[in-house]
Amino acid sequence: MSIIFITVEAGGKRQAMLRHEIKYVLTEAQALLLASRIRGLLRPDPYMPSPDGYIVSSLYFDDRADSSYHEKLAGAEHRKKYRVRLYNFDPSFIVLERKVKVGGMIEKHSTPISRPTFERLGAGDFGVLEAESSELAHQVLACARARGLAPKVVVTYRREAYIHPVSNTRITFDKQLDAAWSRERMTGGGDFAFAFPSPGTGESGSVVMEIKYDRYLPAFISAALSHSGPPLAASKYVICRDKLAQLKKYYSC
Repeated sequence: MSIIFITVEAGGKRQAMLRHEIKYVLTEAQALLLASRIRGLLRPDPYMPSPDGYIVSSLYFDDRADSSYHEKLAGAEHRKKYRVRLYNFDPSFIVLERKVKVGGMIEKHSTPISRPTFERLGAGDFGVLEAESSELAHQVLACARARGLAPKVVVTYRREAYIHPVSNTRITFDKQLDAAWSRERMTGGGDFAFAFPSPGTGESGSVVMEIKYDRYLPAFISAALSHSGPPLAASKYVICRDKLAQLKKYYSC
């Protein structure tokens, strides 16, 4: 189990939230069963435009030593990940994010960026962050200069999300996970490969269920999610990097 601390930068203000996060790997059959239970207990996330969910696309960065990749594999208690994220292939709202794990806690910072800034980051040009006003952008720029950050992979999946007000609970089902080797995938173009197959269920068959909540997971929700799959050992980032290595593909700026 991890704890997430989220800080969002917008208009000079910050909002923070301490949250737990648990992830499981499900087959399609397991996901269908658990999602049907959850629909009867939680309401759809207001940002979910249809029952089919919405698309999440993230461009991940790593340093010269691929520290984020190797530290995750090693289970390091102190690690960071950097990414740019947008939704439904729509570049009208793009965020730059940093996720930091310290012990059992996760701190996530996020700040909006423009499409031109995203395009330059996607081409490996972190100097564009000099013109940004947010503290996060300047910290990412400093890391890029000190450790040689570079774009590594685009991770895309379809997310079905449900929420409940008790303990700010949120349950998501992430499916059709794919890996791409150019930033064009962020806006719906480019080539990609399904990254997380489950034996016997087809290329895109596996589903990642994420459970997020503040202080505690309500008992009635916990009961509905019993007999779920095994915990997710590797992150989506690691899974997609491995897929590119398997295909002998490398991110191209």
